[in-house]
Amino acid sequence: MAVVTAGLVLGLAAACGSTTTATPGVSPTTTTSTTTAGHHRGDGGTDRSMGGTTGGMQGMTDDMDGVIGEGTGGHQHSASLPPLASRLAAATETERAAATDLLTRIRATLAPFESEPAARAAGFVPNPYGHRLIHYRNVANRRDGHELDPEHPEGLVYVRNRSGALVLLGAVFTVAPGETAPAPAGDIFGWHTHDPRCNTFLVPAGGCSETFRMLHIWTTTAVEVLDPWTQPFRAAIGHTSAP
Repeated sequence: MAVVTAGLVLGLAAACGSTTTATPGVSPTTTTSTTTAGHHRGDGGTDRSMGGTTGGMQGMTDDMDGVIGEGTGGHQHSASLPPLASRLAAATETERAAATDLLTRIRATLAPFESEPAARAAGFVPNPYGHRLIHYRNVANRRDGHELDPEHPEGLVYVRNRSGALVLLGAVFTVAPGETAPAPAGDIFGWHTHDPRCNTFLVPAGGCSETFRMLHIWTTTAVEVLDPWTQPFRAAIGHTSAP
């Protein structure tokens, strides 16, 4: 786990509106992740750049804006995941292996994109939304016909720290309406949606297939991530490491 300056830690916490803490010496897997997110009311238009609905594109922004306390209207839903340790214990050996493999491969893919210019060179473009937390989308990856491909994420998430530098937080994967949302790791992680046609934020396996769904996987080492699979980012982080 990389260590960072106290200023960066505080900047990340402020940007992400963190309300999740962990007591030093207590296993982070005992923490329950609780999410509150606003559903965006899409206008039904088509967002060709992401291959989904307008609500899907804006939903990606609303998810992050909600993290920093700037979310806008729409339905409010709360969703709680059991502690990661419980989810892992309930999973099969195959599901745990799939989660480990997926996270390892995503981290390898994202390593070069710690450099924001490298991400741009690879085709990731910042959305015209957001302030300190910024989604970068990749149109080619969105259109490649692959879902949850660790080598080709549909997006990245950066946070701008107090010095102005962009810090990579993780990857975004999306599935368009009508696409199947893969679940190779069972209930270790799940997809979510901001579409009001789905009456829940966290989507049950195989559910809400008519909506644009997304999954954030947090890989940053700038702060300690307790649960890389939970949504949103504030629910994923706990105590930080700083000299």
